[in-house]
This record gives sequence, C-alpha cells and structure tokens, in this order.
Amino acid sequence: AILVSAFVLAHSTRELGENRRVERQLVEAMVEPSDHVIIGDLPADLDEQGLRTNFEAYGTIKWCKLWDGKGSKGGKKSAMIEFASVEEATWLVENLNGNVPLGLETAVSVKFKTKSAGGGGKNRSSPYGGGGGCGVVPPGMAGKGGMMMGGMGVMLGMSGEACSINDVWKGLLRSKVLPGGSWANDERTVVVSGLPSDTTEFDLLRIFSPFGAILPGGVRVKLKEDGTAQGSGMVNFSDLESAVTATETLNNCMMPDGRCLRVRQFTDEGGGKGKGKGKKGAAALKSQFWVRKVEEENRSELTGVFTGTVAKYIFKQGWGFILPDDFKQLPAKAKKALSKAHAEAVEEGKNVQDETWIYFRKPDVDPELFPLHPETPVSFEVYVDNKGCGAYNIAEA
Repeated sequence: AILVSAFVLAHSTRELGENRRVERQLVEAMVEPSDHVIIGDLPADLDEQGLRTNFEAYGTIKWCKLWDGKGSKGGKKSAMIEFASVEEATWLVENLNGNVPLGLETAVSVKFKTKSAGGGGKNRSSPYGGGGGCGVVPPGMAGKGGMMMGGMGVMLGMSGEACSINDVWKGLLRSKVLPGGSWANDERTVVVSGLPSDTTEFDLLRIFSPFGAILPGGVRVKLKEDGTAQGSGMVNFSDLESAVTATETLNNCMMPDGRCLRVRQFTDEGGGKGKGKGKKGAAALKSQFWVRKVEEENRSELTGVFTGTVAKYIFKQGWGFILPDDFKQLPAKAKKALSKAHAEAVEEGKNVQDETWIYFRKPDVDPELFPLHPETPVSFEVYVDNKGCGAYNIAEA
C-alpha cells in the first residue's frame, strides 16, 4: 500500500508539473503581441551597447534595458527591448525564441512583455509591408502584395512608403539570406587595437575588406560614452586565410603619429569576454592554406645549410623569425632580398626590429621542435620569393 501510494504521489507530481508547464505555454501564447519583448538567457558579460549592436539587426530599437536575470544560472542577464513596430517584435518572438541571435553563441528566450492598458504599437512603421514602412520579408511573412526577388523567396513589402537602405539591410539579416548566417568569434576573427579615436566601423571595413569577405555585421568598433572610439575593434572574416593574411600584413604597422597598429587573431584563452569557438592558433600543418601561400609567392630555394636561433615565434599566427649565427654566410641573393624587403617595410611605416632576422612559417619547421621558444638553436635553409627571403627545413641544431 505504501509503494502504491508513493507511485501515485510521484505520478501526480509529474502530472501537476506538466500541467503547469502547459499552462505557462498557453498563457504566453495568449499574451497580446506588443512592441516590447523580454529576452532571457543573455551572456553575463553583455552590456547595453552590445545588446543594441546584436539586436538592432532585427529591427529599429527605440529603447532597451538590461538587468541581471532573476534566478538565472551562470549569472546570465535579461533585457527588455522596445521595437519601432509590433511586427518587428512579433518576428523576433516567433523566430528567435530558443535560437542563437547574430553575434551571440548561446540560445536565448524571447517573449512579449505583458501589455498594459492603453498599450501602443499600432499604425507604426513596419518592415514587412503589412503595416506601412518597408523591408525585406522572410518567406511566409509577406504582407498583402509584394515583389519576389531572385530565387530565395525573399519579398519586399509594397506599402507605398519609401524605404531606406537600412530597412533593406536589417530585413536581409533577419531573413538570413546573406552568406554567413549566424556566427560567433573564432579563429577567423581579427582583433584590432591602437586605433585612432575617430575610427568608425566603415573605416575598418575599408581597411580589412580587401583581404577577403567579411560576415554580415562582422565589423565592430568599441565606443566611449561620447561616441569616440575606445581604440579597439573586431572583424569577422568568412574564411581563415583572410584572417591570417590580414594579421600578417597589418600587425605592427606604424601609423603617421609613430604608434603601431596591433592586429591579432581572436582567442578565448585567458578568460576574456570573447567566447570564440573552434580551433585556436594558425592553420593546421597540413592545411592547404600553407600550400597556396607557397604557390602564390613563387618560392625559389637556395643552396646551403645555416645555423641560428629562434628570435621570435607567434603561436596564434604560425610564423616567426630566426636570427642567423653569421649573416655574412648567407647567399648573396638571400641578403639582397632581405635588404629590399626591409627597405620596403620601412617605407611603408612598419616597425623593423632587426634587419638580419629571417622570416619563417609553421609548416617549414620540424614538428619535433614544437613548442618553439626564443633562443632555441636551429639549422635551416633559405629561399627567396615575391616578399623577400625566408627560412625552411628548420630543425634542431
């Protein structure tokens, strides 16, 4: 009898919990849509500027507030956002609840704020074509009337009102038709520091876009309260090769005021705020990235084996420099290429630490030598290419 009673009690408890869960879902479903949404399970290190940056892609934010989540695990935060229209808020609730927003790495909860008496939100500008305004409408959300664009099933609202290019941009992000989709900071992300105070996101785009495709919304500059740049920013490339090339080219580039630009690949080591996913460091030893680099630079190997020490090695980027024991013993062609490369670097305003240093890359090192440390004695051979002179077949001396 005791066992039967315990079973009935346990069953009843589970049933009661399930009923309450269903009741909560029904209540949430019955909440009248409004232009205010509550977003839960946000990262603990998210600030208000980050909140705006990540969610303005989904609509025009009129007002927002961020606070520590009540009873949330891991110190997560919650927020309230007022959008410019009910339609924008509705799209967010229907499509983002339980999913990962642009720029974040974990799923969030999204629901309408319980609407108080006399609530507004009607007759406001809509990016979907059903209630004024203009925007790109994800498939299945088009209002009455509309024009099909291409083969993606994306429609532009036909409200009769002129729309801005910003409306089109935000709509394309919401509908996820742009290549890249949802992304997070990883090894394809470049971190920039030492930027002038008047730097804008457009400036970073102009500097970094020649190196390769950048993900939607993948350029950010941190701002102070007065709107000027803090001096740092981030760029999210669509492929690793672009990130590595940008880092190799621009890191330590000297600016006209004598300061150097610092560029590095993102890493979440050290407990920083960024929570990048994926592999850390440079491309793998057998990656086709290194093969393409050699082919592009037209490498020509020279004769002779030389000795020296590792002067510097950047693990995260996969390159470094060797200080030869006797620079004069190097082939004349190698010394000439080094001299020319150093002269060009100085002319471009780059910081040349030592004119006798010879550049090398990760795949040119015997794997048995890793991890590399400064002052490690090595033997090596040299080559010349389009960029100057480099070392290869690097082994223990």
